Amino acid sequence: MQIRTLLLFISIAGSAATALTVWYTSTQREATQMRADAELRWDIYNDSWHRIQREGVEALDEFGPSGKNQSFWRAENAEPLTTSASVPLYGSDVDYTNSGIDSIANPIIRGLEESGNKSVEANRLLRIFFGAPLQRGKLLFYSVTRAETFEQVVCKKSLFARRYDPCSAKFESSFENVGSKVDLYEKVVQSADSWSGYMRQESSGQLEYSLVTAAPLMVGGQVRFILLTAAPLQPMLKRFEEQFQLNTHIFDAKTRLYTRRLCPLKLPNLSQRNLAPYTEYLRTQNRVS
Repeated sequence: MQIRTLLLFISIAGSAATALTVWYTSTQREATQMRADAELRWDIYNDSWHRIQREGVEALDEFGPSGKNQSFWRAENAEPLTTSASVPLYGSDVDYTNSGIDSIANPIIRGLEESGNKSVEANRLLRIFFGAPLQRGKLLFYSVTRAETFEQVVCKKSLFARRYDPCSAKFESSFENVGSKVDLYEKVVQSADSWSGYMRQESSGQLEYSLVTAAPLMVGGQVRFILLTAAPLQPMLKRFEEQFQLNTHIFDAKTRLYTRRLCPLKLPNLSQRNLAPYTEYLRTQNRVS
């Protein structure tokens, strides 16, 4: 009787152990599959966002000294609005370091050097050049700053920037992996190279974000001005949302707060060159769902 009871107990224990093993293996397999699915979805999201961001930067570069309109900013170009290669670039061999302002043929550069934002001709040409992109909302704003003193010469915003004025001095600006506006300007002047990334503007609890490019405007091999062009993030985020049929949350790791748009939008502090906190947030959301 005792042997029979013992055998029955062993049989029940074996069945329970087998069931537990099967349950544990199944659970682990399911968890592994969920993690793999989450990683795959994240890779798809990440690649798509990087592509959208890259296209945004390329669009901003078109307005700078290295894009398709680079002749607009060349100091030797006497007719900046004429993009034809047949237009002569006067004085291309001038040493501007030893020459006066009379040697600068470009009326924009010359006007900014002489009169800053009071230059009628420079403002007219800039208004024509940036007018359509600002009116259509492709640009959020543009600004030109003296490289020597970091004094802002001109700043114009889009008609679509109704909620806030990105040119306002009340905003404290910071840039992804760079720091303050002064830090950014010093970086551009020292490297004589363009920089692209995210800008964060904060004032009295108001947070705004945009994609920006800071480019050096050269005269005779020296950085004389810094051109800052910015694009609104809303169209980029909307495009991302529509592509995947989801709500995009932009998480600001610096404040640990969410700021909302029509749908819950939040921006990352953009620490890993492109959206590391946002990455972790999406990972969490994928695992939860």
